[in-house]
This record gives sequence, C-alpha cells and structure tokens, in this order.
Amino acid sequence: MNSLSFVIFAIALLGISLVVNGTFNHKYDYSRSLFQDSFGLRPVNISDIKNLKGNIISLQNDGSMIPAWIVSGKWKIFEIPSDNNITNASNTQNLKFNASITMTSLYGTNTHKHKLVDFKPLNLTFQNRTSIINGTISLTSSGDKIGIIDERLNGVPIGIKIMNLRTISIDVDKKMLKGHFGDSPIYGRVD
Repeated sequence: MNSLSFVIFAIALLGISLVVNGTFNHKYDYSRSLFQDSFGLRPVNISDIKNLKGNIISLQNDGSMIPAWIVSGKWKIFEIPSDNNITNASNTQNLKFNASITMTSLYGTNTHKHKLVDFKPLNLTFQNRTSIINGTISLTSSGDKIGIIDERLNGVPIGIKIMNLRTISIDVDKKMLKGHFGDSPIYGRVD
C-alpha cells in the first residue's frame, strides 16, 4: 500500500468512527415540541392570512359518500382598506373572501359555476397554525345548472380554515344548499 492510499484509508476510517460515535453518543432534547420548535414554526395571526389566494381542487361526495363532483376554481382573502384610521389588528370587518367554483360530474356532464361573494365575517380565531374564519356569504350560480339551488342565495353560513398557510377548507352550510356540495368541505391550496 503506497502512502497516498494509506492517507485516504486513514481519513475514511476516521470519518466512519466520527459518524458511529456521533450516532450512539448523541443526546436528544425531548423537552421541545417536535413540530413547533424543530422547524421554527410560530402560530399564525391575522397579518399572515391577509392577501392569501390559491386554487380549489376537491372531489365532493354525494349523500352516500360516493365521489360525485370534481370541484375546481380560485379563491382569495384580502383586506379592504378602511376609511378611518383604525389600526386594530383584530378588526376582521375589513377582511373579505371570495371564490369562483366550477363543478363537473365525474362523467363530464352537468358542468356549472358558482361564485362565493359578499363575505361578511363574524369571527376569526387562531389555533396554533390554523386560522378559522366564520361568517356568511352569498352564492351565485350559472351555467348548466341541475336545479338544486337558486341562482342566488344570500346569508349562507360558511367556515373557512387555513392550515399551516398551505391548505384551505371551505365548509358551506349543507342544509341551506340542500347538500349541493356534498358532505365534505371543499379543499384547496394556498399559492
């Protein structure tokens, strides 16, 4: 064995022994929460959710929990500037939400569109990395409707959850909409 091979072998052996020693003699810190502290994630607040937008992509079940509709579209949350100089970060009255939704049956028929407009927030809560916004909305319909709901319904209760600033669930009142969007929330992602 020449001297260059010996040096390379010695360095490799030293590296392997350091890895083995580090693996077996490592002290783990169990006092910290795995997700909260390890990734530096902090709870979200109202300034994090203002001006979010994204895509809707969801598969909605019928009343028998069988997939019936492909739902797609766009959504956004934005803030309308107020006329007065209120700087209260907990004021949700200027927070608005709207969405455009296209529904198509799994067979490619009965395509129609809905818009969620005129959002009126009732409350906003934060649970660690989840934002929950409850309010009412108006739902408009157009296209090849199948006659389940009127062209415009006002005051429809809605719950919006934004999880980890990555995904969204939109849950509209199933009773008022006669189960039109199925039994599950409408899901999407944050861009």
